[in-house]
Amino acid sequence: FPFSAYAGSDPSDTATGSYSYTSQEGSNRQVEDSFLWHDKCFEYSSYEGCSHLLLLSAQASIASRSRWGDSEDRSEQDTSNGAQNILAFLESAGFSNVESNAWYSHEMQTDSCGVAVGQRTLTIDGSEYTLLAIIPRSAGYRQEWAGNMNVGSGDVHQGFIAARDEVLRFVKSYISSHDIKGRLKVWIAGHSRGAAVSNLLGGFFAGGGIGYFGSSVSIEPEDVYCYTFGTPRTVKDGISKTTVLSVGASRGGAYVYDTEGEAYIFAEDGSVNVNDVVFSGIRNYPFEYDFITYLPFEEWGFTYY
Repeated sequence: FPFSAYAGSDPSDTATGSYSYTSQEGSNRQVEDSFLWHDKCFEYSSYEGCSHLLLLSAQASIASRSRWGDSEDRSEQDTSNGAQNILAFLESAGFSNVESNAWYSHEMQTDSCGVAVGQRTLTIDGSEYTLLAIIPRSAGYRQEWAGNMNVGSGDVHQGFIAARDEVLRFVKSYISSHDIKGRLKVWIAGHSRGAAVSNLLGGFFAGGGIGYFGSSVSIEPEDVYCYTFGTPRTVKDGISKTTVLSVGASRGGAYVYDTEGEAYIFAEDGSVNVNDVVFSGIRNYPFEYDFITYLPFEEWGFTYY
């Protein structure tokens, strides 16, 4: 929301939090930082954009980098506490039932994806919402980086959508296990590869994929708050809804740590206009100095929501 909306005020929904982030993967040096949380960010339509939520999203993306333990020897570093910083960030921000998927605590694969999720209840104009924070791992993903090159030959980047599907399976399991019902708002944030996954997640929620989670929850496109940084391209404009709103089943083989889930096929016909107004809550910051933001090439027809 515009800074003028809270400048000079001390709203009751403001909280100060602190967190750590990993500044260098090799040495695993931990840096302390602080943030301000405002429930008020979510009182406004996501279409308007929120300068404060932009900052919070950048901080969440930084915190989502895997932590490897305290050893400076990368070959001996412990991966089991990889989600430690992002979980602490969300808990400090007041989210409850904060959890990460198995890929945050085991060795990664090319198209795996770590993600952290938390929930909090918001009451806005007398209506109650469950706000879900969905933060994909945005750095320190080792083998997952190779998935950036798994473009495929279709209308969506195959590596990014495979990673997105793992996040969606985990979110579906989370909603079910915590018996979440009613109206949702989602906050999604990511950087680089995490930005690509976030962009596709935002497109899924805003574009009509909510049926994947069953009939107990609903969401409006303007309740999708998605901020991405250093964003690669993800899809081609005009992609079919069936292609981009379907979700793959959990995989076998090397992907033993996938969240369990059956395939979901989106049955409605039609195509997607990535610039449709429903995607206005997805705000991308593709830094020109970051080469990954040029992939897949625009000349191949790729863009993003």
